[in-house]
Amino acid sequence: MAATNPCPCGYWGDSRCMCTPGEIQRHAERLTRPLLDRILRVARPIAGP
Repeated sequence: MAATNPCPCGYWGDSRCMCTPGEIQRHAERLTRPLLDRILRVARPIAGP
């Protein structure tokens, strides 16, 4: 099991996210293709307080 934020600020999909599309793309590119090929990625809602 692994976890990562979909954008640098961690608020992707929420009004608090101030990341630009370029920042989100660069953040996503940090994970290598061979690693991503072996992981099932699942999006989940933002957890409450």
